[in-house]
Amino acid sequence: MQALTIVSVAADRHVLLARSDGVVFGWGSSGSGQLGKPTGDLVTTVDVFGPVKVPLPGKVVQVAAGEQTSYALLDDGTVMAWGRGYEGELGRGEDSRVTSMPEAQRVPGLARVRRIAASFHTALAVMDDGSVIVTEIEAGRADERTLGLMMAGAAHPPAVSQ
Repeated sequence: MQALTIVSVAADRHVLLARSDGVVFGWGSSGSGQLGKPTGDLVTTVDVFGPVKVPLPGKVVQVAAGEQTSYALLDDGTVMAWGRGYEGELGRGEDSRVTSMPEAQRVPGLARVRRIAASFHTALAVMDDGSVIVTEIEAGRADERTLGLMMAGAAHPPAVSQ
């Protein structure tokens, strides 16, 4: 039997870690359900001081954490999101803003993803073809210029010079 190792870790107000077997654990703040919907008597709207298993539908190869949102890249190239969604962090479009979604849902339209990243209210996906997709409606609160030249819904990275 091969020893389990940590393959990905992410943190903001909460911590996520993915093991080599694809299982994810989380702890910390869960005021918006960003630790998923654990089984048992644990209430998902409080701080969690020890690791809880986050139920996901497949093998996770990478995790990312926004302020109150969590993301997992599955080995099939799809992305799951859960937690706060009020500003479009869950990548489900402006018409489907939700206060919180503690149960992980597949991000529509994202397939063949190679890497993910998140910060505050923004999530990004690097696709197989090298393009970058912003999964948040307000694109990192563009008024704060957190994404430089990228705008909401952009499917290409800004030019990078050497």
